[in-house]
Amino acid sequence: MPLSQVTCVTPSRSMVSSPAFSLDRLRIEYGSGKVVLVSPHDQDSFLTALGKGAHAA
Repeated sequence: MPLSQVTCVTPSRSMVSSPAFSLDRLRIEYGSGKVVLVSPHDQDSFLTALGKGAHAA
């Protein structure tokens, strides 16, 4: 998914099946109502990287 399509990233503890190894997840909304749950090893670094990528042009 292109970073430009990401509309929202929020914490989640949903038990919905997803490609995440932990329940300590991030819910990423993108495109037209699509959602994926991820569990990056270092959430803070992941969010920082998303923020830097969002401002890169």
